[in-house]
Amino acid sequence: MSFIQQVQQIATNTSISTRARLLWMLLATNCSPGTSKLWIKQATFAQSLGCSRSSIGRALRELAKINLIVDMNKRHQGRYKTYSLPGLVYQAPPEPIVAVSAPVPVKKLSKREIADQKTAKIIQALIQEICTPVREEDLNPHAKQVLDTWKNIWTEKFPKLDGQSGRPYLTSCVQKATSDLGNWQYGRIRDIPEFVDSWLKTATQRFCGI
Repeated sequence: MSFIQQVQQIATNTSISTRARLLWMLLATNCSPGTSKLWIKQATFAQSLGCSRSSIGRALRELAKINLIVDMNKRHQGRYKTYSLPGLVYQAPPEPIVAVSAPVPVKKLSKREIADQKTAKIIQALIQEICTPVREEDLNPHAKQVLDTWKNIWTEKFPKLDGQSGRPYLTSCVQKATSDLGNWQYGRIRDIPEFVDSWLKTATQRFCGI
């Protein structure tokens, strides 16, 4: 069985939550075929899956409970836990034979799993957008208007939106928030600064780990 087939088989045949399954597949695909050990920076995987570090922690505990991962009691650079994936063992391919092997069955995703994947892609695209700096000349008119008045206040109120260590940029968040003004899901927005302030608060809580 190939390395990729092992990843697919374990991920699809194990009764675990969708987030734990996605995390395990990320861990497995980050292992090289010659080893099943790796160290984990929870913030990085949280960003990849569009969730909090605590959610990643719960997923790790879920995987450890059924022995899909094992804590090696070692820390990379003294900070990051090292895990092994005992069910993932690389085997050299056998000598070619004439017989044709049966295709590996592919599990049909449920509606919930398909929805989770779509949501993860949307969140990942949002994270990439607000974590990318926006040039002043590229700001939309609403963003320029509210930033002229409120930027200093918001910089003090939301200091985590500084673009450092993978966190979102304040101006990028304002750009995204004001681009959502016409979104029917928000209804008629009467107070733009208040709407943007609420948007920035949510972005801070969701993407800055506080």
